[in-house]
Amino acid sequence: MADEKRLEFHRLLLSVTPNAYFQPPANYKLTYPCIIYYRSEPDQIHANDSNYVQTRAYEVTVISRDPEDDTHFKLLELFPMSSITNGSSAINNLYHINLNIYY
Repeated sequence: MADEKRLEFHRLLLSVTPNAYFQPPANYKLTYPCIIYYRSEPDQIHANDSNYVQTRAYEVTVISRDPEDDTHFKLLELFPMSSITNGSSAINNLYHINLNIYY
């Protein structure tokens, strides 16, 4: 069952591009440009022998047929606690940019 915080994150992604997918199955047909995202380990700050702050984290991949697509720049602006990881790559004329986003 989806929690409200993830659904809110999904709605924000849809404000950047109309195609956002949460953990799509391997055989799912994607429409480009798109954002694919997965949950990852939260960012944790410990204090006083307990978790003081936990921030949800997502591994996000922007995929486009256009090498000059600026979707990743929009995400970096929208989510100040984000960064590009592993640079970019091109696979079968699809351009991938990976980000970590904390939300």
